[in-house]
Amino acid sequence: MMYHHTPDTVFEVLLFAIARHIIIDSSSIWSSLVGVCAIAVLFATRKYLFCEFDITDEFIFRASTKVNAVNKIIHVNLPHDPGETLLDLITAKFDEFDTETGVGACVYIGDVGLRVAKMHEGKISRIEVIHAIH
Repeated sequence: MMYHHTPDTVFEVLLFAIARHIIIDSSSIWSSLVGVCAIAVLFATRKYLFCEFDITDEFIFRASTKVNAVNKIIHVNLPHDPGETLLDLITAKFDEFDTETGVGACVYIGDVGLRVAKMHEGKISRIEVIHAIH
């Protein structure tokens, strides 16, 4: 809970704190009733106000991975020539859009993003394929 700072973890911490207070401090019925109402408000808030803005699947592949294999593994439809690698595809897109190559550089092809995840001695070695689920 302390490692991932998301609304879900905040919800869990508050839920545990309120439940602990209800169990330990059972001196009055009103205190318990307020605690139960607070838990109900937390659950209602989570159900109606929490939403996922950017639901994605992210996979990291070696730059030498064939695009055809990536299409089959993660069920996307990246356009490619026979035998083309992710490195070939991302380099061609960088040239097409005049994008500077570096860690974090991205190109988008439909609902799929290709991002340089790692470089070694000035060459792209890992590419992150980000597939939007919406």
